[in-house]
Amino acid sequence: MTYLTFFILEKINIFKALSFSKSLSSLVALSFSQINIFRRSFSDFWMGLKSRQAVFSYTDWLKSVKSAVFFFLNKTLHSSRDISAGMKSRGFFDD
Repeated sequence: MTYLTFFILEKINIFKALSFSKSLSSLVALSFSQINIFRRSFSDFWMGLKSRQAVFSYTDWLKSVKSAVFFFLNKTLHSSRDISAGMKSRGFFDD
């Protein structure tokens, strides 16, 4: 099922499929850029945790999860402002 989902998403250009609605395509653009940023950041957090721990420790893992959640909440606010400002400067929104 997962392979089929990735295969379909690879074959279908979601931005062209949703081009009929400007607000829906803006939501997809914002979501897609946030997903890519978060995927890279989560990978960095996970590799950092693995490199710092020789033996798995629940308390260290819990501390890293707390810091990752805090990071992602702040990153969400700052990234969404930056992305929407960039989209606005390129004339994406009609104000």
